[in-house]
Amino acid sequence: MKKITYNGLGFPIILEGVKTREFRGEILPDINHRKLEDLVFKTLLWLPAHFSGAHLSFVRGYMGLSQKEFATMLGLKTHATISGWELKDSKATGMLGTTEVVVRLLMAEFIGENFAKHFREFLEISSPPKNIELKVA
Repeated sequence: MKKITYNGLGFPIILEGVKTREFRGEILPDINHRKLEDLVFKTLLWLPAHFSGAHLSFVRGYMGLSQKEFATMLGLKTHATISGWELKDSKATGMLGTTEVVVRLLMAEFIGENFAKHFREFLEISSPPKNIELKVA
């Protein structure tokens, strides 16, 4: 099956088995973008790796939160910490593991997933992956 790398969410995602179409000389996946976002959000929730800055920015945007609103939810005084984390782009945010667990709990609550029983696994996870591979077909 054909694989393509899609960067439309701020970080590379490898899509396998997806139809493509050409638009202005660029090969694009012929997919429902909202369904892709839903799948990526859920994948990031369970991803056994630390969030990159781009991942965190996507998560916050998916949840419809400003940096200030997200900071408040995490008990931070200002949005500056969120901004700093997001500026790490493809590198790990550097947030404490416990903070990342709280982010994942907020994500799980947002989509109605039961994540609580798995939080200990995420206190000892690896660095962010170079890309995310999803089978969409």
